Amino acid sequence: MLKYLNGNKKNFIKSLETTLSKRKSIQNNKLNIIKPIIRNVKKSGDKAVIKYEKKFSNIKIKKINLKFSKKEINRIANKIDKKLKRSIDVAFQRIKKFHDKQKVYPFRFKDKYKKVK
Repeated sequence: MLKYLNGNKKNFIKSLETTLSKRKSIQNNKLNIIKPIIRNVKKSGDKAVIKYEKKFSNIKIKKINLKFSKKEINRIANKIDKKLKRSIDVAFQRIKKFHDKQKVYPFRFKDKYKKVK
């Protein structure tokens, strides 16, 4: 939830510090959950990924294969909430557009002294 803090109020700094402190606490709690998962995946690889997929997903894995067929992907995609799917699509397009701007394109430059590639 978005919280609005008025920078003109006398208690602004205290409110900001309280808000940031709560946020940091929440983030630390999440990290305490995530770090062991990451360690386990680094250690056990695909086996750990499959374990967590079964634990956190409603998808029933029939075979131990990390690649989904197009049929499986379509079946799963059709179960996703339409608003969520639209949000994911918008985010994907925005991220792709942003990173496309970061590409380095080769160029050639020639002046009267030297040709540079």
